[in-house]
Amino acid sequence: MTPHRRKLPPTLNKQFIHSIWLGAVLCATASAQCLDFSSPANANGLVSAFTTYDDGTGAALYVCGRFTNIGGVPANGIAKWDGAQWSALGTGLAGPTTGRALCVYDDGTGTGLRLVVGGTFNFAGGILVNGIATWDGTTWAPLGSGFVNEDPAGLEAARRVEALAVYDDGLGGGAKLFAGGWFTAPAHILARWDGSSWTNLGSALGACEQYDEAVLAFEVFDDGSGPALYIGGTNFIFGAQESPVVRWNGAGLVSVGNLLVGCFGNVLALESDGLDGRLYAGGLLSGASSHVAAWDGSSWHAIGSLAGRTSALAMFDNGTGSGASLYAAAQLQAGNNPTHLVRWDGAAWQSIGSAAPMLNPILALYAFDDSGDGADLWMGGDLTSIDGVPVTRLAKYSGCGALGETFCFGDGSLPTPCPCAPPDIVPNPSGASDSGCANSLNP
Repeated sequence: MTPHRRKLPPTLNKQFIHSIWLGAVLCATASAQCLDFSSPANANGLVSAFTTYDDGTGAALYVCGRFTNIGGVPANGIAKWDGAQWSALGTGLAGPTTGRALCVYDDGTGTGLRLVVGGTFNFAGGILVNGIATWDGTTWAPLGSGFVNEDPAGLEAARRVEALAVYDDGLGGGAKLFAGGWFTAPAHILARWDGSSWTNLGSALGACEQYDEAVLAFEVFDDGSGPALYIGGTNFIFGAQESPVVRWNGAGLVSVGNLLVGCFGNVLALESDGLDGRLYAGGLLSGASSHVAAWDGSSWHAIGSLAGRTSALAMFDNGTGSGASLYAAAQLQAGNNPTHLVRWDGAAWQSIGSAAPMLNPILALYAFDDSGDGADLWMGGDLTSIDGVPVTRLAKYSGCGALGETFCFGDGSLPTPCPCAPPDIVPNPSGASDSGCANSLNP
């Protein structure tokens, strides 16, 4: 085993290590000592999306959703976590209070990077914004007149922005902001902001039923022909083709392969690995052998066998030395079954812990380091527990050790030795070496 450092599990620290040092080495398996899942905060409503943004005080995690309180702090639909405390963004979002998507964007006007939030809300900071707004660290601002959904039946009228992305399509002026969702004006489900106005890009995208079409996910991906913005959603009727994924490269929209999902199927998440040139799509891929598929630049391929709906995807490095892997929030079986956090190991899906006891309670996955010792995988949704750990809409997976691996306190002098004993770093009260080894819980 090659020695390597591992971050401390949430409940273990230097003081704890020294407090249990009794002049002997203590060893245990990861299943006993490593608490992979934890609750970073309680939210009193749904958590939908994450991003990282620096408002001038340092990079922090921002979350949005349908909550009015998070971590004991009043916050309407959006909040900031700086690694030590939660804080609100002014008066936040209102009417109805649901943030659905986040990104960071610089429109080139000299105002610098701003946080962008999209969703179903009407107001941000008391200003009428109609589903999309920016935050610069102190002030909320609209982007044009925002979006409306003119669904005459009123069934989807509250649903507006579901996805945001930043992409330079080569048309001049640098990177542009793209918004997707259920909106019908001033653009149809897909729009581009150039710093002053919205351009309609989705007029050619129809669906099985009128007002049932929506853009639900974005990902910038290079299939070898140059970066393009990939767009996922409901099963679009695009010309004579049906496809839940299209791409925009500045010249127009192009269908991406033959990923048929049926009239009621969809793509809810897109993710690229940056390693082997593949784009992953997850959702409800009706008729497919798996509800996660990969695009290699020419065709779609099923990834393993996930028989139920996939609601979120993310690349995450769990710190075991194997590099980043694809993680998904998915049902392992079709129908009304609980959602699992699963990892693709290159050959099969591996379940991480036990299921979250609800149907699709995980809506977002995001890797973020709030402590400086490695990223955790944050989960947001309608979670109440995962792997037996009670949580309230938010959870973290630390990846601090795989089940069955040995964690050690000390230099391996007991009958169950550790594989190495590097020089002591932090002296313990007994004066003995406590540096541990591979998978060490010492600093």
